[in-house]
Amino acid sequence: MMRVGQIPKCGCGKTKDPNGGCDGSHSKVTESDIKDYFLKQARAFGWLARKVTWENVNNAPDWVLMKAVGTRALTARTTVWCELKRPGKAATPAQRIEHELMRRYGQPVFVLDSYAAVNEMFDKL
Repeated sequence: MMRVGQIPKCGCGKTKDPNGGCDGSHSKVTESDIKDYFLKQARAFGWLARKVTWENVNNAPDWVLMKAVGTRALTARTTVWCELKRPGKAATPAQRIEHELMRRYGQPVFVLDSYAAVNEMFDKL
């Protein structure tokens, strides 16, 4: 799948391109950098991204992607949940439990901690 624009430079000064460079997986890239890239790619591939907050639910994903595909008469709707993390940081044990519960109910959940992880998710979608 073709990426939109260039992956932004991180603190190391490198950019990622198909031939190598920084993949955003080290500590100089922030969660905010990952979020900015995630939002740019979501828009480019026709997804509506929204930050969500949960009332009385802890450890749930903090972003939702939505897309309608098909004709006006018969539209398939797709929803994807995303947890954004700073590079190298995994979901907490409590978050993993919540994510697994959501998956059991048919909801796709992705934990994204690098530019490469964002790209891999959109490749799967």
